[in-house]
Amino acid sequence: MVDGVPKYIAVRDNLRARIDSMEANEQLPPEIELCKQYNVSRITLRHAVDNLITEGLLVREQGRGTFRASSIIHTYNQEVISDRAQGFYEQAYSNDAKVRIKVIEKDVIHDEDA
Repeated sequence: MVDGVPKYIAVRDNLRARIDSMEANEQLPPEIELCKQYNVSRITLRHAVDNLITEGLLVREQGRGTFRASSIIHTYNQEVISDRAQGFYEQAYSNDAKVRIKVIEKDVIHDEDA
């Protein structure tokens, strides 16, 4: 941890900033390279990347790699909801509870429709 922040969160936040400067569908460097850059284990890196996949910022394709999502919608609420769900999951997991998260519906609502 760095200043009380778990390593995967620090890596996630750094990767999130890198993603902003990437082109749509651009591939991330291989896991091994990212592990060396951030000086973390593959498990820690995957935890960070999985968070970004859940947020819709990255897409993982088996056998090909991990890519910046073709379209990214930045909303305050998406980040708040994601952080709250992640916090709940981590708290339950640390108490040895079995947790399953299921996305029932995911949709984009444009301002004029709200």
